[in-house]
Amino acid sequence: MHVKKRSAGPAGSALVLLRYALAVAIPTVAVGVRRLHDAGLSGWFMLLMLVPVAGIALIVLVAEESKPGINTYPGLHATWTAPPPAGS
Repeated sequence: MHVKKRSAGPAGSALVLLRYALAVAIPTVAVGVRRLHDAGLSGWFMLLMLVPVAGIALIVLVAEESKPGINTYPGLHATWTAPPPAGS
């Protein structure tokens, strides 16, 4: 008895690639927005990622140093404080 091997084919491969892209894109945008907030900028600058040449400007914005003090954009990351060192 001969069993025919099943292949995912191009449609199956595209579906796997789409799932992977969505699984990676969502956390990437979340981390990018968080980083922009740390630099004192709006998270809407992440839309620059959609414009090929403007993506370079996004890299420069994300590479900026964080602003000291209270974060302008509230959220869990803005109120988190480090625990005291052990033995204190």
